[in-house]
Amino acid sequence: APRDTVENDGGGGNIGALPEWCSAASRSPAKCGKCCGGCAGGSAGGPGGTPAPLPAVRAPPHGARGAPGVGGTTGRPMYSAIYAEWLVTVPILLALSGKFALQRSFSQVSRPLVMTNVYIIMSWAAHFVPPAPWGWGLITISLIMYMWASIDMIVWVRDFRASTRYDLPARDIRCAMAFGLILVFFAYGVVYLASYFGMISSHTELMSFVTMNVVAKLGMLVLFVGIRSSQFFDLLVDLLVNKSMPFTRQRVVEGNPGDSEPPSTLPIVH
Repeated sequence: APRDTVENDGGGGNIGALPEWCSAASRSPAKCGKCCGGCAGGSAGGPGGTPAPLPAVRAPPHGARGAPGVGGTTGRPMYSAIYAEWLVTVPILLALSGKFALQRSFSQVSRPLVMTNVYIIMSWAAHFVPPAPWGWGLITISLIMYMWASIDMIVWVRDFRASTRYDLPARDIRCAMAFGLILVFFAYGVVYLASYFGMISSHTELMSFVTMNVVAKLGMLVLFVGIRSSQFFDLLVDLLVNKSMPFTRQRVVEGNPGDSEPPSTLPIVH
């Protein structure tokens, strides 16, 4: 927000409090009335060089468009570190879900992965351009890319269910992992839009993003533990319960008294 500064008129007297945006050419007793409403030296100010009352200079409201600040054109704190963290962790989450859990090919996983990173960058850039039309345009394109990537992830699930047997370990958990990521990314978008249009404070935005980051990563960890546990459980059941092990009994065949070899045994299979 503009700050008030005290200027000297060159003769030892103070002209008055001038806004920072007042040009250097107008900072004089003869011209300051053009930008400050009058001050000393025969202008709109009082006699004897007494500074005249200046109009109040107010800072723009929090989150107002066009206000200079940390957040570019938004005037809000910009948490660029969170966007940088998404560029690293979101591709990992998508690769774990698509490539390892749903067993999709790299070509199927790569398109939504790249699109997701692109719309993360565009969402971040929307804070540093004029809202209309560039900011809203970037946000609109980001939403379209989110929907496109979500459709690709739904196709992952469809192809996975069509190509795997119904008794595959943790089959439903693998599908839930992809749908969970879609819902988490949707929640990120809701918080982002609410923050961009000033509906929530910057502190609420930060806490929401941090909470969802933790929940998403812990949720993926729990689901992967469930997948591995299900695989080990099915393996144990297959070894201990479903293994075909025929029951055998031994029957002793008596030998002759003069034989040197002991009596032999014959298996009886049931």
